[in-house]
Amino acid sequence: MSRSYPAFVRAEYGDSINFQKVESFTPPQWPGQEMPQQMHLDLVVDELDEAEVVVLELRATKHEHQSGYAN
Repeated sequence: MSRSYPAFVRAEYGDSINFQKVESFTPPQWPGQEMPQQMHLDLVVDELDEAEVVVLELRATKHEHQSGYAN
């Protein structure tokens, strides 16, 4: 999968979140604080299983603990 950077997501009302690639990136270690989180996002999707595949392809990581949140 090829991505160009910087990348962004823009909401219909105009706000956006921008992303850029960092060559020497060290991922955060949660819940430890040796390399603290830089940002946390909670997202809502229509199809969780499909969205999970997409974000994992984009190199997201899935924490071993999942809260089991339900509406």
